[in-house]
Amino acid sequence: GENATVSMDSTQKLVKKQMEYYHKANMEKKYGANRIAGEEFLKANAKKDSVKVTPSGLQYKVLTQGTGEIPTKESKVKVNYEGHLINGTEFDSSYKRNKPVTFPVSGVIAGWTEALCMMPVGSKWMLYVPQDLAYKDRQQAKIPPFSCLIFKIELLGIE
Repeated sequence: GENATVSMDSTQKLVKKQMEYYHKANMEKKYGANRIAGEEFLKANAKKDSVKVTPSGLQYKVLTQGTGEIPTKESKVKVNYEGHLINGTEFDSSYKRNKPVTFPVSGVIAGWTEALCMMPVGSKWMLYVPQDLAYKDRQQAKIPPFSCLIFKIELLGIE
């Protein structure tokens, strides 16, 4: 029987929380199979002898161990790479463009940043990136939401 007042700030927080909940539920319903497939792939992949797993869940395999300097998050690096979905679909390749890419280490997905900060120049690694270290629930060009990603990265230099 009493008039209740709710602040605009409280209302906005409640609406935002509800929108996030429905967005998450909708994305899970629509793309949850990608997340599950990625988790199953990573679980099986982690059992391979040559695959190492970091505390974050990033998996990697050293193809060539370089002997150069190791970049930091503040570094700018030059790399060649190719990226695939776990079903084998290639979504990008600097090798096919015949042009390495230069970018800040902190300007890429979390899985790349973590790996690059462990890689000596001259290294070539396979990365197996869980969706939560990649694009999470975001569509990114040819990459569907919740996708686990596979990259071959060759660290050519630090600029």
